[in-house]
Amino acid sequence: MVKYKPELKVQIVHEYLSTSQNTYDLSEKYQIDNRRIGEWV
Repeated sequence: MVKYKPELKVQIVHEYLSTSQNTYDLSEKYQIDNRRIGEWV
């Protein structure tokens, strides 16, 4: 299982909340599974 730095998680969640990007957009940008990003949000 891949561990992600807390700073990266915060950055991605902040980007999700402050823009119109969805988890699919962010998963492509950061190469992280969209379900994982969904867990953080």
